[in-house]
Amino acid sequence: MLCPFCMNQHAASVTVCPEKEIRIPSVYVEDVRHGVPVVVMLTIGYSGHGKTCFLSSLFHSLYHDSVSEKWPGFSFIGLTMETLNRIHHEFVTILDHGNLPPKTPIMFPTPLILKFQRIPLKVKNWFKKHLQHQTIEQRELIVIFYDIGGGTFDVDEKIRQNIPVLREISTLIFLLSLPQLLNEANENNGISVVQRLHKLLNTIVIAMRDLGQNQQKNIQICFTMGDEMWDQENLLYGPLSMRLSHPIPPADDFSAYFAASRSDSKIIQDHVESEYRAFYNTLANNFGQIRFTSVSSLGAQPTQDGRILNLAPNNVFDPLLSLLELEGLL
Repeated sequence: MLCPFCMNQHAASVTVCPEKEIRIPSVYVEDVRHGVPVVVMLTIGYSGHGKTCFLSSLFHSLYHDSVSEKWPGFSFIGLTMETLNRIHHEFVTILDHGNLPPKTPIMFPTPLILKFQRIPLKVKNWFKKHLQHQTIEQRELIVIFYDIGGGTFDVDEKIRQNIPVLREISTLIFLLSLPQLLNEANENNGISVVQRLHKLLNTIVIAMRDLGQNQQKNIQICFTMGDEMWDQENLLYGPLSMRLSHPIPPADDFSAYFAASRSDSKIIQDHVESEYRAFYNTLANNFGQIRFTSVSSLGAQPTQDGRILNLAPNNVFDPLLSLLELEGLL
C-alpha cells in the first residue's frame, strides 16, 4: 500500500505512517485493499504563476461547475479533516466571496486527499476468449494532491527534499505563466524565459537521476493565466492567444474531448519547439509522453484591488483528465 504521507510502500495492515506518525485514513486503507486506484497529482510551479488560483478554481468547480450534470451521481469526499477544512477555507470560500486566494506555502504541509465517487474511468472487459475491449464506467478513485511552489531557489530545494513523491509518480504537472515569465525576463535584466523553463526541467531531471530512475516520466505543461494571453497580438504567445475550450465531456464518451485536447496540445507544442527550443529538446530527451494545454482559472483578470467580478474557469479539468489518461485510467 502506498502511504499518502511518506510516499513509501507499506503492508496493507499498516494504519499509521511510520515516518510522519500520522494516522492513515481508514477509508483510504480499506479502499486500497479493495483495489480502488490511487493517483498522485503533483503540481510544480514558480510563485506568482497562478498555481494557487488553479487549485482553488479546480476545487471550486467540484462544487459549482457542470461536472455533476455531465457525470450523473458524481461526488467527492475529503479523506482527512485537514483536507476538507483547507479546501473550504483556503481555496473555495475565498473565491465564493470574490477574492483572490493567498499564496500557498512552498509545499502543502501534508497532502490533500480526495476520494472521487462515480468518476468516469476506463474498464477492461474480456469477451470471447482472447479479445479485450475497453469501456468507460463510473467508478471510485483516490487522488493525492501534492504541491511544490515558490521562488526559483525554493522550488529547487523542495524538489530535492521531496524525492519520495517523485519516486512514486509517473506523471508531472508543470503550471507556468508565460505572461509572468516574460514580465520577469524584462524586469531588471531578468533571466530569459527559456532559461527559467530549462532550469525547472533540469532540476527535475537531476532529482530523477539521483533516484536511479531510468524510466522516463510523463509530463503535462499547463500554461496558466490564459485570459492574459487571449486575443493579444503578441508573437511570443503564438497559438496561446487563442481561447482554447475543452468542456467537461459526458461520462460515457471522452473521444471528442481527447481529440480536441490532443490537437490543441500539438499546436502549442509546435510553438514551444519553435520559440523555446532548448526547453523543448530537454523535454523530448528526458520525458515520455508530453502534453500541453492552457487554462484560465478565473476566466478574466481580477481588478486592481484583487477582486473577481465574474468567475468563469476555463479548462481547469484539463490537467486532471490528462493525468488520468497518461496513467491509463481514461
